[in-house]
Amino acid sequence: MSVEPEPKASLLRRLGVGRLSFGALLGAALVVIGLAANGIALVAPIDYAALGDFRYPGIFLLTFIANGSVVIPIPYIPVVIRVAEVAPNVPLVVLSAAAGSMLGESVAFFVGRAGKKIVDDSRVHAWLSRVVHSNWLSGLVLFALSAPLNPFFDVAGLAAGALGIPYKVFASAVLLGRIVRFGVVVWLGRGLLENGLPF
Repeated sequence: MSVEPEPKASLLRRLGVGRLSFGALLGAALVVIGLAANGIALVAPIDYAALGDFRYPGIFLLTFIANGSVVIPIPYIPVVIRVAEVAPNVPLVVLSAAAGSMLGESVAFFVGRAGKKIVDDSRVHAWLSRVVHSNWLSGLVLFALSAPLNPFFDVAGLAAGALGIPYKVFASAVLLGRIVRFGVVVWLGRGLLENGLPF
């Protein structure tokens, strides 16, 4: 007696492949595309020194667009590292990147302010609503969320806008967080590149 092979669809369903939503597949594809784009940007033979003083506004604009865009993965971290590698004023590179990044994140803040109902049901919104009564505490939370490489910070920005956190608190906390982020990124990135690792 021969055993019938299990239908392919049933096997895929048992492995959990059938349960993957379009959103999950799209998210995974964007992560892969983002990682590939960052790798390419890090090793691309671009002469950033030739940009001269346009490096600083260029970094500002790049981080503004990258952080204001939710869907398109723009490889800004390796570009910031490469520009800092050749720029005569590294602190200005960090400050330009941080300011552009903070203004880009402000897009989510103002969307949250305009469309309060969009984020009412999120867990981040519920958590932030408990600390929003103190500007100091909400600023500290936003700083802690914005300093590390956190792809989900847009949700915090939406929630901060929807909860009515003052923009000056949001902007100050995020700017300081991004100064820390880009300072660490530039320091680590330049160290790796100077030591010939990994490229």
